[in-house]
Amino acid sequence: MWIVIGIAIVLLFVFYVGKRFNTYVLIARNTTYIYEILSTDFKDRFPNEDVLLSTSGVIDALKYVMEGSLPVGHIVTGALTSEFGSCCLDFMKVDMSDNPTRELFIHDTPRILYFVMQLEALIFHVDTHMPPKHILSAVKSKKNAIKKEIKTTQHKYKTQGAPQLLKANTSSFMNGEAFAELRDKLGIITVFAYCP
Repeated sequence: MWIVIGIAIVLLFVFYVGKRFNTYVLIARNTTYIYEILSTDFKDRFPNEDVLLSTSGVIDALKYVMEGSLPVGHIVTGALTSEFGSCCLDFMKVDMSDNPTRELFIHDTPRILYFVMQLEALIFHVDTHMPPKHILSAVKSKKNAIKKEIKTTQHKYKTQGAPQLLKANTSSFMNGEAFAELRDKLGIITVFAYCP
């Protein structure tokens, strides 16, 4: 009896994760586009990569941030831990790199990959009631798809630019008065208009 229940739970989990595959790709695509827009159009407003990554994540997950279900501090922590190739949820840490020593010291894997994986885990954690261990395992299992989508999106950005809606939303966040407090919280450099 318990074996049947266990198999049913595993099948439901696999089915649910399979359905979320498109969500993994969508989050990777949007976050990458936002990252590229910020690093191109607003590069002088970021004192470091951590602030740039954090801002990319906050803009992509703005709905969750504004409703209070995803604290900005969790996204900032995700940006900080992305440098080490790990993801954390509720005090559970999982190494997302295939070869931690090589990736940590040679830096042949872009930080944005691990940051996107962390953001995916955070959003998945808000959207579901699954244990953190299962969420992190699911995200890790989609690493290659996420990595491929990041590369594809970076190439599209260089050749075609970003979708207008993402550009408009990113610009609104970076320049809109409504987001000034959030920008300050993230550590984005404020630009003052000079009026003679």
